[in-house]
Amino acid sequence: MILEPQIECMDQQKLIESIVRPKLSSLLLRAYQHFPFYKKRMDEAGIDPCSDPLDVLKRMPYLTKKEYCHLERDALLHANRRLYYVEVTSGTTGKPKRRFQSRNDELNELKLASRVMAGFGLSRDDVVVFIDVGDPGIYLWFSKACEAVGVKDTIYYGIQSDFGESLKGLIKLDPTVIFTVPSLLARSYDAILHMYQEAGETNLQKIVYFGEKLDEGFRKRIQYELNVEIFSHYGGTEVSTLGGECPAHNGIHIYTDVNLPMLIQPENISNTVQQGEVTWTTMQIDIQPVIKYRLGDMVQIDSSKCKCGRTSPRIKVLGRTDDGFSLYGEKFYYSTFLNTIYSETNETGFLQIILSNQKAQELMTVILPEKMKSKHIDIKDALYHMNELEFYLEEGFLDLKIEFVDNSYFTGRKIASIVDRRKY
Repeated sequence: MILEPQIECMDQQKLIESIVRPKLSSLLLRAYQHFPFYKKRMDEAGIDPCSDPLDVLKRMPYLTKKEYCHLERDALLHANRRLYYVEVTSGTTGKPKRRFQSRNDELNELKLASRVMAGFGLSRDDVVVFIDVGDPGIYLWFSKACEAVGVKDTIYYGIQSDFGESLKGLIKLDPTVIFTVPSLLARSYDAILHMYQEAGETNLQKIVYFGEKLDEGFRKRIQYELNVEIFSHYGGTEVSTLGGECPAHNGIHIYTDVNLPMLIQPENISNTVQQGEVTWTTMQIDIQPVIKYRLGDMVQIDSSKCKCGRTSPRIKVLGRTDDGFSLYGEKFYYSTFLNTIYSETNETGFLQIILSNQKAQELMTVILPEKMKSKHIDIKDALYHMNELEFYLEEGFLDLKIEFVDNSYFTGRKIASIVDRRKY
């Protein structure tokens, strides 16, 4: 379903001239007038915010995750009495990020999320079940977007690591759509498959995933064994919803009338396809807009027209640019582990994280030099009490191992910070 065909099927050049240019021009002028952080950047780069907006955007410096905290202060002051909602990340990336929103921001973002949900073909006949293990906050947002397109019922289903037992009620709920993250789907899939095979006829038609990549082989297996259609939702805390997959299943549609992608040092793959690290400019957000924000994704962008009729570009996420990984949709970073382990020592920090699959758990193996072995108990205790990690360990979703190797392992050669051997 195309919720706004007059925009989503518009010629892209016409869209740039009639929609993107005016929106981008307004954003850049507001950023200069109301955000000292952006004003300083433009002044230092000799940029006139009233110039051609596409040229200004090209000349603007990239916004990094470390610089994002400077924008937070300006956003809070700019919000004043219009402040409606504050979103705070868990801090697994180091310092928690804060995102401030006005009521108008909330409505604009909800409208875009509704377009994405409509693209999945969700309608009033659907029952959507969100399956997760922790905070249901993100699903309250997804639920609002589902309800905006008329979905009959949305249910949050919190489960434990004993998947066979805690998922027993799923068949009774009889969802038409399951919404979850790939790693949790992978760990619980045997239990889900067994229940659906025993139940026989059910109404399950679709699975929507977000937060992580889904292995193509696993995707095909789910489609075949459960006879479902699979869709991907794409976004991030700092940018909210960015896009979603359509029934043509040839990438994730990005709505450039709202959020503008730009690649850093793009590589041409074909006449219509480029790839590189993507940055995002949010043109619909008033309180805390980001301009050329480095979300940390390597992507391919295809500008050719899709079979579904949409003309908006489609992306495929290739990987991450930083030393990070995801556990059940929650982002973790190498630097956080390094700081946690070496915070009380004068030692030079070396470690390696290896991620692998166990039948019903993720396995994280932390490799450290032999000289740190005397601090084994303190290190394990410090890791156990990291934000979010504690919950996954306590509830049995994650197994943690610490191994010590000869000190020379980390010297004289380049060691990968994170080795991810998981398949899901």
